Amino acid sequence: MTKRILITIFLLTLLPVCFNNAWSADSSTDCYGDDCVLMLLFNGEDALINHTVTAGGNAQLDTAQKKFGTASLLLDGTGDFLTVSASRSFEADIGTGDFCVECWYRPGTGVSGTFNPFFSAPSYTDYIHFAVSDENELWGTVSSLQVVSTALTWTVGQWYHCAFTRIGSYLDLYRDGVSVRRVGDSAAIAPVSEAAMLIGKATYGSARYTVGHIDEFRLSSTSRYSANFTPSTTAFETGPNTMMLLHMDGTDTSTTIKDDNNIGDYSISNHQLTFNDDAQLDTAQKVFGTASILLDGTDDYVSIPDSDDWAFGSGDFNIDFWVRFSSVAGNTTFMGQYDSGGTDIGWFFQWDQGSSLLRFLYTTDGDNVLAKTFAWSPSVDTDYHIALSRSSDNLMAFIDGTQIGSTESLSGVTLWDSSDVFGIGVVGGVTSVNEMNGWMDEIRIVKGEALWTANFTPPTAAYTECSDSIRRFICIE
Repeated sequence: MTKRILITIFLLTLLPVCFNNAWSADSSTDCYGDDCVLMLLFNGEDALINHTVTAGGNAQLDTAQKKFGTASLLLDGTGDFLTVSASRSFEADIGTGDFCVECWYRPGTGVSGTFNPFFSAPSYTDYIHFAVSDENELWGTVSSLQVVSTALTWTVGQWYHCAFTRIGSYLDLYRDGVSVRRVGDSAAIAPVSEAAMLIGKATYGSARYTVGHIDEFRLSSTSRYSANFTPSTTAFETGPNTMMLLHMDGTDTSTTIKDDNNIGDYSISNHQLTFNDDAQLDTAQKVFGTASILLDGTDDYVSIPDSDDWAFGSGDFNIDFWVRFSSVAGNTTFMGQYDSGGTDIGWFFQWDQGSSLLRFLYTTDGDNVLAKTFAWSPSVDTDYHIALSRSSDNLMAFIDGTQIGSTESLSGVTLWDSSDVFGIGVVGGVTSVNEMNGWMDEIRIVKGEALWTANFTPPTAAYTECSDSIRRFICIE
């Protein structure tokens, strides 16, 4: 099973001074600006994933209209929509339980008498559907059970908060915080077979499309509202039970829509992560934040398309992360690029169980693998901070801030720039060999700088980023 995850990215620039008052030279919340090319905090809900969102037709962001933030989604009613990647979480995380689908909607010209879907599945009998009907009613279904309001007045150009919830045995529809219909519900959500969901389009019968703008779309595995309420006066926030959150923010006419949920690659590059097989977040184990990534040693890994960000060449770099082993019975790969054909091997970082060695393996030609090793014998169920740092010709490894083994020489070494997929928990995309069995947290790759060249105090808090003096300070916890 493959889960595609599109990550929210903050573009940041290097600052000589960090504006985070908690930062100090030896703390964990260091500012590393442009040098940080990958940072995975793995915070979020248990087994939480984000979803890839693809624009169809002329669906695009429009900065001229928005309820909150910088933009909203513009749909012209003639073939514009979003497709949300398939996910077992849509069914599995809700099942017969509570849910809430909500968004802000600004009707466009021609809304009256047309069917305007907010959220739908490919089949009418599958999952949750939420729309303004062609009779101007607020309309929702779950597994074919309908709840429909009376006809409502929809004014073109006016923002409305719309919500469809299930709480216990009731289905509720709200507009602007006021209940417009409630019915009893005895239906479970029908299996969706991981079918992709649609925003702005319904496909049962003839295809129908929304006209107008949508902002702040959120799907939750909780009801959120049980009685009349005051709609939010600020942008929605992610958190417990949030399954998908689309702020619809970005540059004008952009077709890139991002799911701003709780898992992220907070770096200066836009890396798309794919969680493979049963790789998932686990709130039961974490060093900082709310979760870490759990890999069970059987085909679980995270893959990232190739990037120049980890093509270190002959330059300085730093790799660090937290790891907790569930088993030390076999070799373990932390990350790297490996071509199974043996012609495009980059670098990869492992622990070798047979020799009790941390191993940094690399090629200079894509073929012949060389190794730098550091003696180390870990235990299960123990959190370790691992760091690997190249400074000029020197390669050093640290466990919990203490250098292990000798400083190895990389004099004259230029690491091969592989084009293979980058893997976390495996060597590239190669499974069934040397897989990670345990947890990883706070993964960071820094290109162009060796953060540590001597013993140091391990991080005591989650990493943070700093922006320049014009942009707001961004702290990722």
